[in-house]
Amino acid sequence: MAAFIDLVNFLTTNGLASTPHKGRTYLGHSTRVYICMKGWGCADHSCDAAFFQSVYGTQIWQRKTLPIEQRSVLIDLIGEKAERLVFASCFMDRESFYEQLHDNKKTFSLEHRNKGERITLTRHQFDELATIQLADFLQEYLFVNGSLLRNTPVEALAKRASRGGLNALRCIMLEGYAQTLWAA
Repeated sequence: MAAFIDLVNFLTTNGLASTPHKGRTYLGHSTRVYICMKGWGCADHSCDAAFFQSVYGTQIWQRKTLPIEQRSVLIDLIGEKAERLVFASCFMDRESFYEQLHDNKKTFSLEHRNKGERITLTRHQFDELATIQLADFLQEYLFVNGSLLRNTPVEALAKRASRGGLNALRCIMLEGYAQTLWAA
């Protein structure tokens, strides 16, 4: 587990903090997703993963802020457990993720968006990834667009996140909490 200041310093030192991200900075976006996860009481490694959940670029956000060749540097900072979630978040084909949100399997296999390979996750890892995706979605919905992102199954994400111990109703009813995040 890294201290929050270490996460911020990593982005700053690597010139990533001010990278544009949907009308804001990558640091601002990462911080809000991290705060959301912390506010929900998620495990430290999940919060660290949430902070970097798009650092290698994603299917939707193609800008790569950290080259995959520097993966070991990120592992050194946040640990393998957290980085595995970052890798899955960045390289999963979202459709293969969304298709499995209602499943109750022991292991999940996501399609790698570039290589066509599979990214295998345990049920617990999949639930953590769903929680990270929900926090990211809510951050974007509440702070960027003001309207639902198309093709994002928010109800299924909330239900999946609740399997990981997060109260789904708390995920959706964040109006007051959103104001706290916005002020941060």
